Order: sequence, then structure tokens, then C-alpha cells
Amino acid sequence: MEKKKPYEDKHGNTLVYCANSFYLFHKQNKFRLFMYKSINTSLWDNIVMFLIFLSSMKLAFDSYTGHLIDENPIIVYSGIADNTFNILFIVEMGSKLVALGIIMDEGSYLRDTWN
Repeated sequence: MEKKKPYEDKHGNTLVYCANSFYLFHKQNKFRLFMYKSINTSLWDNIVMFLIFLSSMKLAFDSYTGHLIDENPIIVYSGIADNTFNILFIVEMGSKLVALGIIMDEGSYLRDTWN
């Protein structure tokens, strides 16, 4: 028996519930399938968890730098780190939105309590 891929059922149909993500990407759209395959890997989960950990450590670090002036290199690099984390988390969110859809169907991005 052939092993099924994690994004397909035993008949080869994708497990993406939302018919059209953003009314642009159909279930069989290659870009959408690529995003769906990407977000359903352990590597993706590990990277996101690592980013959450780093972001949390950065927030803890910020609680000890409140007394520094804005021109201090520590504060400048802290701001750069904030912007970097924001961009990376927006990319993560956008990838999941394209792969899963927003809210209309079962399994959509906003219907998952983890998001």
C-alpha cells in the first residue's frame, strides 16, 4: 500500500478545506499547495517555536534596558530585532493565510485556536 502524503487523503485529494484562499488561490494552485506543504512540516513548527522563544527572551531583556537613552546601541539593535520579529511573524501569518484561508471554512486560519 502506498503511503499517503500528509496533505492528501487516500484518494490523492488535498486536505485543504477552503476552496479559494483570498478568492485567488484554488485548492490545486501550486503556490498554495507549496505553502500548505511548508507549514505542515516539523521544520516549520520548530522554526516558529524558536522565533517565539527568541522574541520572548528579547522582551525579557527589554525589561532591564528601560533606563537607557534611545541613542544607546543596545536600544537601537533592540528596535531592529523588534522589526525583524514583526516581519518574520507577518510572513508566517501570511503563509498560513494563503495555505488555509482566512475564516470561511473548517480548518481556516482564524478557526484554529493556536493562531
